[in-house]
Amino acid sequence: MKLKIFENNIIIEKYPYPPSKIFPSAIIHPSNIDCIVKGLNFPTIRTKDGEFIIFYESRPDINILKDYANLNKIRKTNYINIWSLILDVFLDKKHTKEDNERNLEILEKAGLERNKVIEIRKEINYMMLSYNFGSGLWEFAYLDMIDLLDACIGKLNAGTELSNEKFSKFYWEIMKIQDIGKIEKYPNHSNLNH
Repeated sequence: MKLKIFENNIIIEKYPYPPSKIFPSAIIHPSNIDCIVKGLNFPTIRTKDGEFIIFYESRPDINILKDYANLNKIRKTNYINIWSLILDVFLDKKHTKEDNERNLEILEKAGLERNKVIEIRKEINYMMLSYNFGSGLWEFAYLDMIDLLDACIGKLNAGTELSNEKFSKFYWEIMKIQDIGKIEKYPNHSNLNH
């Protein structure tokens, strides 16, 4: 989705995730934006409803979003990319025990228990393997929340997507889990970086 701003509002068109409050399209007024999210791979906003909206076709437009935030006095908040750490095990690369342990430690420091991470990985295992490998994507560097959302709707992995009922529940769990990564919640946040 591309970042579009018109008359000081963010315009959402063809948002592909049905559980979202902005599905399939919406106009987001600055007063409905909690913050501009820093630390994720794409320009992202967090709404006051706790939803992360990722402009995955707008990486070059990050400065436009920053200017928009400044103009509208919207705060910018640093986040750890929680989902990239969880999904790291689904990348097409050699996985070492040390790398996995480091990721688990970062996630624990952020407030996500090790057992919960393992449980999440088991729940999404088949779907994410199908998304990255069964589809022929073979991503080796980076998977994050947008990839998980796309896997949930079967964008590259038709037949392994979640049912509408499961996705309706899991969508908001995805948002809550990413919100754990809000760095300003931690007094010594430098320990959370990898």
